[in-house]
Amino acid sequence: MKQLMILVLIAQSLASYAQVKTYSEMNKTERKEYLIKLAHEVVQKFGPEWYQEPMKTEIIGKKKFNAGNHPLPEVKNHNNREYYEVLLKKDVKNQPKYYFLAKVSIWVDTGKPMGVIFGHNWGVNFLQKAYEDWVEEGIKKENQIPYVPPKKYE
Repeated sequence: MKQLMILVLIAQSLASYAQVKTYSEMNKTERKEYLIKLAHEVVQKFGPEWYQEPMKTEIIGKKKFNAGNHPLPEVKNHNNREYYEVLLKKDVKNQPKYYFLAKVSIWVDTGKPMGVIFGHNWGVNFLQKAYEDWVEEGIKKENQIPYVPPKKYE
């Protein structure tokens, strides 16, 4: 009986694992949900003080990366690669002076983050060091972007 229970548990685990879709297999709705969830995750890891609920999240669309005359091959290799831009804004009623709280760029072909920029134009890119590497190593406080309240211009 005990062996049967173990077999049932293993079969259930394998069945649920097999149902996980890869990024390339996602339909439009699943991809949209994935991009939004990933954008929120990136902001919470690299700028937790910028993550301010209630928030509106929208996928602005696709853009092409322009490396310009950048000297590093790790950056140049991404030239003309498409990415989605996901914008996180404060709820309209409570909109801060910044136009947005964060903008997360995610590669169209892989679904991996390219970078994040916060409302005051500070950010982190993942062109030389992959997002997964940052997460695996553990993101230290000094690598997070602190929230800076907007100045009041009167």
